[in-house]
Amino acid sequence: MFLPGQDPLGAPAGRTAAVRLAERGQSFTVDDGGGQEILVAVQGLPGGTAVIRTFVSHGELTRGVTEAWVVLAVLGGVLLVWGSRPPTDWWAR
Repeated sequence: MFLPGQDPLGAPAGRTAAVRLAERGQSFTVDDGGGQEILVAVQGLPGGTAVIRTFVSHGELTRGVTEAWVVLAVLGGVLLVWGSRPPTDWWAR
């Protein structure tokens, strides 16, 4: 977190060009080769705009996505099979 006119709070990080741009009041995401840098401008402080910076690696962004798609596909298949049978077939057993 970058407060106006102060050293960064939290994990050590430099004041990059993206942070300086966010200090002008814009929130945005930057693709940083190894992941996504999310910058949120927080306005309304007496000294200026604060910036909250978060970095998420590509590995973290994609972790669990394949498993989620498999679960959704299986669930969709089950619902499709279950929904394609007439209701009387289910109650007759």
